[in-house]
Amino acid sequence: MKHIKGDALEWAAKEGYCMIHVCNNKSVMGSGVAKQVKARFPRAFEAYWYNYRLGCVSRDPANNIINLVAQNGYGRVKRHLNYGALSECLHDFMVLYSNEYQDEDIHTVVVPYKMGSDRAGGDWEIVLEMVSFILEPVFEILVVEWEDAR
Repeated sequence: MKHIKGDALEWAAKEGYCMIHVCNNKSVMGSGVAKQVKARFPRAFEAYWYNYRLGCVSRDPANNIINLVAQNGYGRVKRHLNYGALSECLHDFMVLYSNEYQDEDIHTVVVPYKMGSDRAGGDWEIVLEMVSFILEPVFEILVVEWEDAR
């Protein structure tokens, strides 16, 4: 696992990379990385909008953005990240990769720093452990911490 500073969304368009991120189950991408995804990659939002049930995975194939619907609601008052749904999404991503994406030669999964842990209230160490346990046997993991280069 590698940790760098930068813009996680820039990696999604690079050959051999895909970016995963957590979405809520309320049909909105209203803050954080999800809001940036919606603004920069409208097809990713469209894919999510058609299937935003907790535990579902959707994808923008043009930019290799993978939406993981693992957040039950939103707000800052309590934890909205559902660890069971996150586990299901990560496992489903592995199944999709094995069955549908394998020809695309994805070798690295980009994970935004504190995915599911900042606004969704999950524990970053638990999220990172889940990502590592489920995805690292097949993929390199690149954690990207936001750094505004402008």
